Amino acid sequence: MSPKKAKLQEPIAGKKPERNEKLLEFERELQSVRLELDEHKQLLKAARQDLELHTRQSETEASQSVYEHLEKLFQEIAGPAAQLVTQDHILNVQGKSLKAADIQAVSNRLIRVLQDYGLEIRETIGETVVFDKNLHQSLSSEEEIKDGEQVIVRMCGVSYRGKVLRLAAVSKQSNVDEPR
Repeated sequence: MSPKKAKLQEPIAGKKPERNEKLLEFERELQSVRLELDEHKQLLKAARQDLELHTRQSETEASQSVYEHLEKLFQEIAGPAAQLVTQDHILNVQGKSLKAADIQAVSNRLIRVLQDYGLEIRETIGETVVFDKNLHQSLSSEEEIKDGEQVIVRMCGVSYRGKVLRLAAVSKQSNVDEPR
């Protein structure tokens, strides 16, 4: 034992030996608390590593789920997409005419598949609605339409899960070509 340490452990002149014992007891408690703190640090480190592992696994599972949903969607639209490409080839490469009803049937099939996955077609073309800048836009850049005005839907809007992806194109009622 070093002379310095030995001196610390000797009773101090005029001090009671029990004070030294209390000091030793506090040092033991401090050491115990330090060991406990180190143990908690190790547990916290292990918990953080577990959390990181679970986070990576969750991200991987989420990515896999998204991939599987997209693959299913693509499988369902593959038929209509192939038909549209074929119709384009017949029309533009072979120079043959197509029936509009054939193109429309394929387009409708494609839209139905997309609707099954949550795509929403908003408003009906020709319908009179109240203008809402969050859902509609003027068909003409020269025409200013105010919220609350009656307008005619010229092109439907599209949304997905409540988020508007495309505003419906509208025009003022006074600009409507009325049938004679």
